[in-house]
Amino acid sequence: MKESCLRGDRSLRALRDLGLALQKIAGPKIVLLVSGGTPRPDGSPGRWYAPIGDAFAAAEVFLYTMYVEQPEFGQARYGTSPTGAQDRLAELEGLENATSAAGGLFVEAIGAWDQHFDRVLTELSGSYLLGVEVEPADRDGRPHNVTVRVRRDGTAVRARARYVIQPRQ
Repeated sequence: MKESCLRGDRSLRALRDLGLALQKIAGPKIVLLVSGGTPRPDGSPGRWYAPIGDAFAAAEVFLYTMYVEQPEFGQARYGTSPTGAQDRLAELEGLENATSAAGGLFVEAIGAWDQHFDRVLTELSGSYLLGVEVEPADRDGRPHNVTVRVRRDGTAVRARARYVIQPRQ
């Protein structure tokens, strides 16, 4: 296995494991991940990204991911592609796919970081907690898709797209 694929595999497993660990803490959570990227491992995308989405849905986590490009000052490239620009896209792609699978928001941090952190803070300052009415059949411990929409023009809605309702004990 290529070094980049192995690194991508480890990174995505760690992200999934974070989602699994956060399931032990009750209630909705927000995670801000700041990363220089992770390449996409070999194999089917669903094999790598679906478990991240399932783990984050079960943990009630909304993921904000801030991608910070790594400088190339004489560093060895991972060699995932013929050029450094294509390597950068590979790093970005794996992280962006993982964030998408988790139903989160991906931000490419270009320039000063303040503006990107301010964006996340602004979004968090205007949030609502919505409840979902569930049927008994929904309490099966599996992910369920939910769509949240508003009628106000120009309003952006960010909500987790998947929820897991555990069976009553």
